[in-house]
Amino acid sequence: MKLKSMLSLFAIGICSSAYGGHPAVDVIVPVMVPVTIPEQEGSWSVAAEAQYFRPSNGDFNYATTRGSDTFAVTNDFEVQNRFLVRSRDRDPDWGGRFDVKYLFPDFGRDINVVWTHYHHDDASARRENEFLYAVASDILTPSLIGGNGNFPGGWDTARPKAANQYDAVDVMWGQHFDFGPKVRLRAFGGLRYGDIQITDSVSYSAVAGNNDEFFATGTLRLQSDFQGLGPRGGMDARIRLGCHTNIVGTIAGSLLVGDLDQKRYTSAVYTDQSLETTSSLVSHRRLDDSTVVVPEMDARIGFNYLHPLSPDAAVLFEVGYENTHYWNGQNNSVVSYTDSMSHYNDVAFHGPYLRVQLDVA
Repeated sequence: MKLKSMLSLFAIGICSSAYGGHPAVDVIVPVMVPVTIPEQEGSWSVAAEAQYFRPSNGDFNYATTRGSDTFAVTNDFEVQNRFLVRSRDRDPDWGGRFDVKYLFPDFGRDINVVWTHYHHDDASARRENEFLYAVASDILTPSLIGGNGNFPGGWDTARPKAANQYDAVDVMWGQHFDFGPKVRLRAFGGLRYGDIQITDSVSYSAVAGNNDEFFATGTLRLQSDFQGLGPRGGMDARIRLGCHTNIVGTIAGSLLVGDLDQKRYTSAVYTDQSLETTSSLVSHRRLDDSTVVVPEMDARIGFNYLHPLSPDAAVLFEVGYENTHYWNGQNNSVVSYTDSMSHYNDVAFHGPYLRVQLDVA
């Protein structure tokens, strides 16, 4: 045993001597990037943005149309029905963002308040003469409200309308960090209040008789409203390019807890040849009222230029692109003709923005 131990120690010694006599390999020590908290004077920043956003929360399926293909089976004829969904998509529109920030003297801290507002209200052209079946077919069918058999089951025309309104208010505290002379990061956290209102509506009409003496109209309005409050956090980044220009970016998220309501309003009126209303049907129902948790995430990237006005003031111009996404922020029950899709739908807004900011020390 002693001999084996001595041989083992001898072998280890030879290997160690050989490695020690080997020429040294140059090791490059990584350059350390200093991380510092910037010193700053107390100052204010006031900014306004114009945002051209497209909402993405699913199309409004306001009706279906029926076609029929006829083909022979032995000596009889069989009719195969084809249904096509008629939808109203979401067009882009202008929104705005306004924020005020105060930078505390020393230690790179700040507090800011941000308000984002977007409203879109647009109607599409009327669709005619396709024998349209309404979304809420159990209520909105001309033959169900009167007419003494003068009307078929569908409508002649439909005019859909899609409306989106979005508001968000953020109160956040931030801390700045400098990574060398080129990169500045700002970690922030706080609260967000969000309000998302989606209103889809459509007007139907139908005429019957040899001289169109029978007339029926129908209206459907679906409204989904979410209001929630919750924590928010994220990170801003700025990379200095020189000559007062920067590349900027933001990634952030929120977790909102609030109420999600959905209401449905329907009305239908039948008029005969005397131009008097002979029958009408009105229904106003709350389809859902629940407490939900809605996660949110947003990101933006842009390019800005800072123009000094005086030693204590500067104006900043920025252009970029933003995407904001809320998961399950809308209840779309009965939006589908057969109500077969998920009752909860995501809501998103994305598009370019233009920002003007004034900094005053």
